[in-house]
Amino acid sequence: IDGTTVVIEQPGVFHVSGASEEGAIVIKSNSVKLKLENLKLSSKKTAPIIVTNTLKDIEIINKGITVLNDNENNKKTEGECAVIKVKRNSVVSFQNEGILKLNGECKHIIKGGPESSIIFKKSYGEYIIRALKTAIESDGFLEFNGGIFDIESTDGDAIKSQPEDPISLGKILVNDGTFKIHCFNDAFTAKNNITIVKGIFDIITQEGYDSETYNETESSKAFKVTNNETGCEIKIY
Repeated sequence: IDGTTVVIEQPGVFHVSGASEEGAIVIKSNSVKLKLENLKLSSKKTAPIIVTNTLKDIEIINKGITVLNDNENNKKTEGECAVIKVKRNSVVSFQNEGILKLNGECKHIIKGGPESSIIFKKSYGEYIIRALKTAIESDGFLEFNGGIFDIESTDGDAIKSQPEDPISLGKILVNDGTFKIHCFNDAFTAKNNITIVKGIFDIITQEGYDSETYNETESSKAFKVTNNETGCEIKIY
């Protein structure tokens, strides 16, 4: 129903479908499986899906074609300014067996707060992400185990783990996956570690190596780690 926020306050399996132009789902309990199937959900005020602080065993599962839009104004918003927001110290996994379309001109499309972990399980679905700024970010940990990621970011990074607090991991692990990325800034950027075990990568930053409008003041790398301390590195097996 338009204008309705659904709050999940107990463990269980929850099936969501249908359409709402102004709504949100807020998870406030451990051990929740949120099953999305042919859902169309948009919000101008906040993130369509929010996982609150310090939650464990949260699974977001998609089947069919699901479209989530955040229509917040990224300069004026008072909401979460993300399509899917995972707050501090929470662990969320995604399993996608269909098509999951995530769109927004907000600051992030998928955003994890300090010490959060976001894990993409082995699956064969497609994530289609259209971002103005950052597409996927966790201040803590990002792990990819399969799936197809079609990511465009017109003015930001594609996949990022750059925490400001020293406790968060700032780590990206890619065990598998297919990544088609076109972004203005960095495709993969982490504070401490990027590890690539297996994957297929098709990456263009800015307008490619022969761009006539290349901006040297911007960082536009395929893989970047910013911390120069011992043990911080990029590993590609």
